[in-house]
Amino acid sequence: MKFAKTGLVAFAFAALAVSVSPAQADDAPYTLEVSGKVAVGAESTVSIKIVPAAGYHFNKEFPTLVKEPDGAKIVSQSLDKSDARGVLTVKVNADKANPTLKLKSAVCKEGQCAPFSTTVTLKS
Repeated sequence: MKFAKTGLVAFAFAALAVSVSPAQADDAPYTLEVSGKVAVGAESTVSIKIVPAAGYHFNKEFPTLVKEPDGAKIVSQSLDKSDARGVLTVKVNADKANPTLKLKSAVCKEGQCAPFSTTVTLKS
């Protein structure tokens, strides 16, 4: 039981390290490419591409989504899983400049998956 608690604490710290910003730590198994800008008071569309590191692939079975917006309302989101990368298209109505979203996803390699949660800033 002690090992399970220690492992859970280590996982929690690893998740915190990944969730600091979309710039990720150098050893993160993925990078994010965010394209599109949001306009305050208008519906805008942004694209978030999840690019797995060498040897990893996008986990098509994991429920990839964005939630917990700060400064925006999510109108819709759709996920394109057609290649080794996942591309999430998100429509938002921004209440303020540079709103943020929480992105949850996972990348895997050789039967080992790395789920992550990170904050993504949408540029205005």
